[in-house]
Amino acid sequence: MSRLSLSLLAATSAASYAPMSSHPRLWSEAPLAAPAPPHRRCPFRTSVPARAAPLAAVRDQEEDATSLSSRSRFLAASAATGACTGAAVSGFKLSIVACAVALFGADTTAGWTGCGARRGAAMLLLPAVGGVAVAVLRALSPGGRFGPGLAEHVAEVESGVPLRTAAFATRAAASAVTLGSGNSLGPEGPSVEIGCGVARLVGSVAARRGWKGAAHLQRRSRQMLAVGAAAGVAAGFNAPLAGVFFALEIVAAAVRSAVDEGGGGGGEADALGVGSASEVGSVSELEARRDSAELDAKSRTAISGVVLSSLVSAVVAQEVLGSGHALPPGGWPVRLRWTALPVYAGLGAVAGVTALAFKRTTAALRALFVDDGAGGGGPLRAVPPMARPALGGLCCGAIGLAFPQVLFSGYATLDAIVQSLPLSAATLNAALGSPLAGAAAGGGPALPGAGLLVAKLVATSGCVASGLVGGTFAPSLLLGASLGVVYHQAAARALALLASAVPALAGATSVANAPTFAMVGGAAFLSSVFGAPLTSALLLLEVATLALLLFELTRGYELVLPLLCAAGTGPVVMEGVEQRLDAARRRRARRSSGEASGEAPPAAAAAEQGAAANVSASLLPTVPPDCDVDYQIVCRAEP
Repeated sequence: MSRLSLSLLAATSAASYAPMSSHPRLWSEAPLAAPAPPHRRCPFRTSVPARAAPLAAVRDQEEDATSLSSRSRFLAASAATGACTGAAVSGFKLSIVACAVALFGADTTAGWTGCGARRGAAMLLLPAVGGVAVAVLRALSPGGRFGPGLAEHVAEVESGVPLRTAAFATRAAASAVTLGSGNSLGPEGPSVEIGCGVARLVGSVAARRGWKGAAHLQRRSRQMLAVGAAAGVAAGFNAPLAGVFFALEIVAAAVRSAVDEGGGGGGEADALGVGSASEVGSVSELEARRDSAELDAKSRTAISGVVLSSLVSAVVAQEVLGSGHALPPGGWPVRLRWTALPVYAGLGAVAGVTALAFKRTTAALRALFVDDGAGGGGPLRAVPPMARPALGGLCCGAIGLAFPQVLFSGYATLDAIVQSLPLSAATLNAALGSPLAGAAAGGGPALPGAGLLVAKLVATSGCVASGLVGGTFAPSLLLGASLGVVYHQAAARALALLASAVPALAGATSVANAPTFAMVGGAAFLSSVFGAPLTSALLLLEVATLALLLFELTRGYELVLPLLCAAGTGPVVMEGVEQRLDAARRRRARRSSGEASGEAPPAAAAAEQGAAANVSASLLPTVPPDCDVDYQIVCRAEP
């Protein structure tokens, strides 16, 4: 852990809450008994409760009113969660290594590093053996279901459902055999799930020793979930600072979205001063409860626990597994030229489209196993659920015969890309090419990395769709790196042609090396895959989290600006393309339904929507300057 990470963590614990107090909604300095300032209704909000507005003031004073012993117990529980998560994630990774050694005869968990050991039938069948083990563990799990993932952890905490310890343990074991047998998934997602499970276990012990009251218990449960997620990221990635941002932004957004209309928390609503449905509109009450849930995971006490657990977890994991970085430092560019910004933005756009293809491919492969119950569905619906993981492992092994790099997490291939200097076709072909293609053609492909990109995308989608258990962070990183290498070669050739046609641009058309584009492509792909569900308000913060994570993995200070440029472009392009495709699909569905019913195309409805949009646009200049339309906050009256 570098001194920079330690100083940033200390600054986070001291200053990360400050921006919330400057927000128009957050009157943290107002006394609780003082009357709320007068409000006038925002023209973009139908009904806004006056009592639900100063949520942060209520939340801050509830935190201040919490006894010192309660806070001390929470911080002690956070430290215990960090220590236990660090040890549990370390044991989880060591069990993956043990499984790989038993099956392949060597530690190949970082990626397939050679083509001579146990190739052929063994490489084809061993991932399927892992699928059989996953099916057996699923049958042994209570109810035939594995434990919760991150989203299910959040939903269970909101519903007050206790952790199913046996199912939680079988899910971790299934992840270990999935990854140890060489399937195309990664260990980071299960590490976060382990952290959440450990936090819930520790929180249940702490709750029996003094966390009284429904509202207090629910608040602490949400905070412990953020604490566990931060510890899991810190131990899984060896990146404690990224764990802090992950908990404060991604987990907090998941907690907010998990609060539904029929959710509990009546005691919490009473504590916040939110009235019943007769007093407050249902939409406004729901927003108030969602604000309360998000602020629980972002309060000052929660930030302290998150920072503490992340630090402790990273230290414990480093003591057990070592303190090496996941990716070695490479030869990054000395500075970012302004002429390179369009090139990096173009890489982000391509990564966004590729991430959408990855998402759609996974959904299409999942649809192969769907049975609608009426004799229809996918062509593989007759495959029993217990046999699907083995089928996914068999397909992954078959792809691995042509591209051994798709097996395991792929960090060895990433290391080879980062260290492929001096750049040459031979070094890239050795890292990304297929040994079968090289032997057949007597050389490498025209664009090294293109075949691996397609093979890794299909293999990872098949593993996820068939029910194998693991994360998609490491595969997404390798997908983005392969895409970056391909994009680098295409961009270099295109800029060389431009320089030959316009000699005056020769000095401005140079590009960085392939390792730089590989890491930037990985950041852009990660940001596109994992950033799409978040709202636009949190997009920049999550982009900063992913770029920060790549910075902590590589310690490449020169990569920060290119990472932010590409990672900020990818999710926007992916969301825009996906919205256009969905809109086109809905138009086709309406057109087909209209033709089937003999009705005319809904041109009148489209005209009405356009008129309504024009009316809304005409209202924008008349919005008062003190009205926060983006966050739908009530307008404060002028003093």
